Amino acid sequence: SPMRVDTFSQGLVLLLGSALIEHGVLSVEVTMEVVQAVAVRMCDTEDIRVTAAGASVLKAAIHLSKHNAQRGNGSPSNPSPRSKSAGTDPKAVAWKRVLETVIRSTASSSCLASIRRLLCYQSKSFLESIGQNRRDTEEDPRAAVHPAEAVVQPAELAAAQLEGSEFGGRTRGMLDYAVSLLALTVQYYPATSAKIMTARLWQPLCRQLSYGGFGELSPIGIVALVKVLRLLLDDISTNPDSPEHGDSHLQLVAEGVFQICGSLLHGPHLWALELWPLREGGGVRGVMDLLVNVSALVRAPLQPGHLPKEVLVKCQQAVFSEGLVRGTLRGLYLVAKRLDEPPPHIPIDLLSKLSMLSSKFLSQFMQAHGLRVLRDCDAFTSTTPERVINASLAIASQAGKASVKFYPAVDQANLYPSMFQLLSHHSSSVRSKTCNLIGYLCRHSDFFYQALVIPVDAFDSPGPVQPSQSLATNTLLSRLIDRCEDIDQGTRKFACFAIGNAAFYSSALYRYLEPVVPMLVAVMRTSEDEKSRTNAAAALGNLMRHSSELAEALGRHRVAQALLDVALSDAVVGPKRIALFSLGTVCVYSSCRPHVKALRPPLETALSQLAATEDGQDPQVDEHIARIRKKLAMPGSS
Repeated sequence: SPMRVDTFSQGLVLLLGSALIEHGVLSVEVTMEVVQAVAVRMCDTEDIRVTAAGASVLKAAIHLSKHNAQRGNGSPSNPSPRSKSAGTDPKAVAWKRVLETVIRSTASSSCLASIRRLLCYQSKSFLESIGQNRRDTEEDPRAAVHPAEAVVQPAELAAAQLEGSEFGGRTRGMLDYAVSLLALTVQYYPATSAKIMTARLWQPLCRQLSYGGFGELSPIGIVALVKVLRLLLDDISTNPDSPEHGDSHLQLVAEGVFQICGSLLHGPHLWALELWPLREGGGVRGVMDLLVNVSALVRAPLQPGHLPKEVLVKCQQAVFSEGLVRGTLRGLYLVAKRLDEPPPHIPIDLLSKLSMLSSKFLSQFMQAHGLRVLRDCDAFTSTTPERVINASLAIASQAGKASVKFYPAVDQANLYPSMFQLLSHHSSSVRSKTCNLIGYLCRHSDFFYQALVIPVDAFDSPGPVQPSQSLATNTLLSRLIDRCEDIDQGTRKFACFAIGNAAFYSSALYRYLEPVVPMLVAVMRTSEDEKSRTNAAAALGNLMRHSSELAEALGRHRVAQALLDVALSDAVVGPKRIALFSLGTVCVYSSCRPHVKALRPPLETALSQLAATEDGQDPQVDEHIARIRKKLAMPGSS
């Protein structure tokens, strides 16, 4: 028994027990005995090395018992230890009891107190060494957070790629198993979060991350520590009335957690991690795990929710100053297409949320060529998961919406072939968001007008590209026009919005837009959605904004009559106003005047009726009526 030998030997025995459990050579009965004995020893010991070794046993027992309980009954992953999914298989039930025992033991106050003593570990020699490193390099010493930093030296890069015996180097830290045990415990049984917070582990966890475990956290330990902080934050966020709610988020700033997150995603650290042994948390897989977990941690406190505004602002300021937008993009670029799986959602969702939060984050993203990075990660590819595509489209739309200064960067990202495919995506959400993106790209100028009528395969060809004389089927505009008849109401709404903006700044696209006229009339007349009717009415007016080129098509489809009907009968004021304004634009041209004269009821009668109905209650309606009368009193334009 470990209790009958000296402390050093106890640690060795515990590590041996951990290895035996990891390799599955112990029966369920023996594993239960080991778990119970280790739990008692962890509560009794004052030696943090014994606590660390004991945590390795409990962590191994969680993995083994979960695996065997599932294998016995085919239950889904991540079951609660108290679930009834183990069925009646005796072995599965026995392994489930082991899992419950580990969770219960870990969450006990005495065991958590022992883990807290371990997490309060500090190394004076480590602090002195990184202090010297700071004087030598004039960089924040907390940028070096685990042994992988040691392989950054150029002379050692070739040797570092040889795994083998790892040259006798240490690949695990004393704190690895304890933080991994906590992460697994909270993941499988979230109710333990409150006990961990009550045991005052939050601040030691933050501090250990800030100082890289004082040299006692490996890449695996770092990822586990980041994960447990994020899981605890998730639980805190669901209980806004808890005393830890605001304080815990502030400690992320005070303890430098955002600073170390920035360092973890710093180029030299990521490159070192890529060279770290694969089975010890390195390689491309290690970079991906780090990226996803750091992004999840950074994202957690940025949800407005019930968080006090001053706390949210401090968190945002820390994220901005530590360059986490660039760091996240750096990580995405490093793992792009190097794993047989789609691009990770969490980092891209973080970038999306940051871009929406502040123009400063959006500027950081665009300056770092963020859209090109997302494109290279296949974030805009039609086979990518829907939520990844939507998050990526949201960023691009925000760039188009925010300022014309971002247009050149969007153009250089060459998203056109992807957008063409996404306009026919099976998901209505993706189709509507792609239409919305096109609308925002045409919001501030006609910069993108030409790109809408260039065949998409020409964008990947060398040399200059020119639009076709007639609307080709393999152009963005052709597919956008089709979306005005989409089965999804939201897609039709944003397609009309995009068409309206594509006709707003010039008549460059008028000759291609004749096919959309009857579609816009149909949406304006029949859509149940107020915004869809408004967008369609605005688009019809924009088709006459710069010239009478489409006057014949508008006359053929009785656009003037449709606009008047909406102005008279629509139950909502928004479509009514825009229909009147667009009708005033139609009245400008001589070629449209015959259609205006043929309106029923006669236009002046209808205007008088509208004025009497509104009785000055809506100034905009009155202004639009006056505008129509003024236009008709003037000679018609050609």
